[in-house]
Amino acid sequence: MLSPSNSEGSSPIVPALPLHNRVVIWGALGTLTALAWLYLVRMPMTPRDLGSIGALLTATISPEWTQMWLTFMMWAVMMVAMMVPSASPMIETYARIARARSGASAYDVWLFAAAYIVVWTLFSAAATAGQIALQRGALITSGFVTTPLISGII
Repeated sequence: MLSPSNSEGSSPIVPALPLHNRVVIWGALGTLTALAWLYLVRMPMTPRDLGSIGALLTATISPEWTQMWLTFMMWAVMMVAMMVPSASPMIETYARIARARSGASAYDVWLFAAAYIVVWTLFSAAATAGQIALQRGALITSGFVTTPLISGII
């Protein structure tokens, strides 16, 4: 059991979260991660992969915009699938510190997690723009086939 102060006795150690709070945080983050990986496994590559309703909705949009949207979704969901698990300890630590200092609500913790996801979503938009620029410049194909020199630069 942790003592209420550190080894020098000058400042208190932040207490652990109650089990219920940890289960909710880790369960929600785990579910979000699992859903992101499920999307990536079954990822739509063409409007037809979205089913009949998806095909109808994308029929009004140019194929170029549809492909851009699907590329962005791939990047954004992939960032959630990979970055949320690595951020989970940080999110729990934030919850512990916020609870100890101000009695922060669960809303504050989820706002912190959402801000983290928003930053990675913005990165995904930049990655999408970069990928499309490389494809339009004929430096890579949509299947990411390129020359060894370009692969090394990327």
